[in-house]
Amino acid sequence: MATGTSGLAQKLIEGAGGATEAPMEWTSPRNTAMITNATNRVVAAGGAMVQTLIEKDRQRKEEEKQKSLGEWDKLANQQIEDSQYMTDDEYKTLTGDLMDGREEFANATKEEQAIMLNSMENKRDEIEKVKNFRTTLSVSVQDDDGILANKDWMVSDEGEEYKQILSGEKSMINQGGKYGYMMYDPKIQEDRIKLLEETSDNINSLSVEEDGDQILDLNKKREQLEAEIFKANLNPKGDQSFMTVYDMENTIKKQSFDRERNDKVLEFATNAQTIGSQVPQDSKSNFNYESTRSLVVNEIVDPGNMRSLIHDKHIGGKSFKEHLTKSLISTKDNPISYNDLGIDPELVKVLDPNGGGVTPADAKIIADQLLKDADMTKEYVTNFFTLFIKQNYEDGYNSRPKSSEEKKTNTTTSAFDGQL
Repeated sequence: MATGTSGLAQKLIEGAGGATEAPMEWTSPRNTAMITNATNRVVAAGGAMVQTLIEKDRQRKEEEKQKSLGEWDKLANQQIEDSQYMTDDEYKTLTGDLMDGREEFANATKEEQAIMLNSMENKRDEIEKVKNFRTTLSVSVQDDDGILANKDWMVSDEGEEYKQILSGEKSMINQGGKYGYMMYDPKIQEDRIKLLEETSDNINSLSVEEDGDQILDLNKKREQLEAEIFKANLNPKGDQSFMTVYDMENTIKKQSFDRERNDKVLEFATNAQTIGSQVPQDSKSNFNYESTRSLVVNEIVDPGNMRSLIHDKHIGGKSFKEHLTKSLISTKDNPISYNDLGIDPELVKVLDPNGGGVTPADAKIIADQLLKDADMTKEYVTNFFTLFIKQNYEDGYNSRPKSSEEKKTNTTTSAFDGQL
């Protein structure tokens, strides 16, 4: 859309220029002013058209999103009310699996029959898991702590595939004795991109004089990966892999809100606030940062859903990523700095696409780049939640009755919007 609309504006500008070309004797100051005004009106009209087209595109996407979410809700309700967990095609597949083994079972020895019966028992368990997953998925669609908390995922290519399980467009299959579905798998493309980066790094580390043949081979590999990545970008849903119920349950869990960790964060923050409020008068603040950080690692970050901890709104109606992005913007009133999160200012300079002061647009780019490093992201998230708990301790400390001597000292301000 950006290319098309800017092209339209350019044509309008070019058209205005052509319309105002005139012999030199016509271009008196008065005529020049008239020509300039005419050109400006045409350019302004073009800009307005561009904005109108952008707004219409935004509205269209929002309408498509709401339509998709409505379909999700309808299918989830049908699943819960009807309790139908197999389509006609899936019943046929299951019946075929049973009939294929019928004659073999009749001609088998008792020992072989025992093994086959055990296999049938396993199949029944697998089918029961599929049934239960459909119910789990339907409930999650209507649960604020389920995938309903992640509407962007619900309308993504991956989310749409899960919706097709409820609609019956996706049919259960048997692969290696396991029942599941062929599903769009974004990890396939992620692995290609990672391999491309590694291949490029390998090429850059080699010497043309000493490693010429190896570089040629790696260049061929890079070209092949680039072609595969381009093809997958054109048709993302072409990347399909077999997923068992266990795989799909993990995906739903990953895309849901981590309520358990959220409760832990609020519990620790509440306790810290209480502890801070109980510090005796004329006593200094004694918040133990390292002990708190260790608790955050063991109770929140390590066992937590990192996607949720990064992207969902756990503190003050904002996500960690939103807080991170805000901390990167070059303004004096930022309550929390990226330096507090453990981010090296030199790294921010390197990642800044334009240099100088970081704008809101720059901050989004830098934040995305920072979060690509999984190990460092865990460090940033750990520092973030530790700072939140510390802030609540300080809120409690500052709210307790103070002696006249203490009142002379400055108190800290809240670093997070919307405290407990």
